[in-house]
Amino acid sequence: MVQIYHCPNCGRKLDKLALLSFWQRKNFRMAEKHYNAVLNYSIKGGPEISWFFFLNEFSCGCGKPFTSIHRVRFEYNPHLPFLRKDFKLVHIEGSTFDYLEGIRLGKSIKGMLAAFLTRWNCLSNLSIICTPFISSKFTTGEWEWLIKKIHPFRIFIITRPQSFRLLKTLPIFEAKDGNDLMKLWTNSKEEDIYTAFEQEIMNPWAAEESTYRFQKFHAKFFAGVLPDRVEVIHTSYNLFKCQDRQLENLVVRTYPRDHFMFEIIRPFKLTTLKLVPETTLELTDEVGCVVCQNVEGEYNSTFHSYKNSPWEVFRNVFKNRSKPKLAA
Repeated sequence: MVQIYHCPNCGRKLDKLALLSFWQRKNFRMAEKHYNAVLNYSIKGGPEISWFFFLNEFSCGCGKPFTSIHRVRFEYNPHLPFLRKDFKLVHIEGSTFDYLEGIRLGKSIKGMLAAFLTRWNCLSNLSIICTPFISSKFTTGEWEWLIKKIHPFRIFIITRPQSFRLLKTLPIFEAKDGNDLMKLWTNSKEEDIYTAFEQEIMNPWAAEESTYRFQKFHAKFFAGVLPDRVEVIHTSYNLFKCQDRQLENLVVRTYPRDHFMFEIIRPFKLTTLKLVPETTLELTDEVGCVVCQNVEGEYNSTFHSYKNSPWEVFRNVFKNRSKPKLAA
C-alpha cells in the first residue's frame, strides 16, 4: 500500500493508521449501524443517495488529532454484506503531502497516482491527465488502467494525436456511435439508469469529448482541480511497465487555481477548462450523500445534496462540526 498522507508534526505516514482506526470493532460497527439506519430510511421513501461517507477521529503517535474520510457506494440492497474493503480512504483532514517528492521507483509512483485518483474522483471538480507518451504502438494497457481509475464525469486529457488514437482502440469505444448511445439510454431500466449512464455512455463520451490533442510537448502531470485549489503530481514516469523498476522524478504541489491556469495550462494554448455540462450533472449528480461523523462523542448522520461538490460539503462539515443536522 502506497501512503500519501503524512503528519505535519512528526512526518509519520497516516494512511494505514487511519484505516486501522476505522477498522476497529467499535468504529466499524458504528459505521454499519448508521449505514443500515440510513438504508432503512431511504427504502421507506427518503432522499436518493449515492454515497455514504464515514468520518473517523484518530490520533498520530505524536498526539496530533486527525479526521479521516472513508467512502462507500450506497446500495439499496439490505442483503449485501458490509465489508471493510469496500470503503475507500479519500481524505485525512489536517494531514500534508509535503514528504512525497523526490526520486522514486516508477512502481511506487503508479501506486501513489492510484491513491490520488481515488481522492480526486471523490473531491475534485475535474481530474486532468497530461501526458504525451502514455502507451505505445504495441499496447493500450496504460490507457486502460487510467480510464478505469478516473471518474467518467470529470476528466480532461491532454495528449498527442497518436496517443489519442491508441486510447480510441479501447473496448469502450467499440460500436458506440450516437444512435447506439441513445438506444442504451432509452432502453435502460429505470433503476439501473445511473449505472448505464456512467458505464455505457459517459465513459466513451468523456474520453472522446474531453481530450485535447496537442502535437509537440514533453511535459507530463496529473492534477485534481478542487473548488479552492489544484493538487498536482509532476513526474517523469510514463506508466510504462518497463519503467516500474526505474528511478523517476516526483514532485507533489498544491497551487491556487489562477496560478495553475496561467503557469501550467496556458502553455498549451488553453484559456479555460471545460467542466461537465450542467445538463449532465442534473441527470447524475442530483443525488445526495450521507456524512456520518463523530461530534463530541456522538455519531450523527447528515444528508447533503450534490448541488455542492463533495469537497465543499466537507468544508462545511468541518466548519460547522459543533452544529450537526440529523438526517433521520
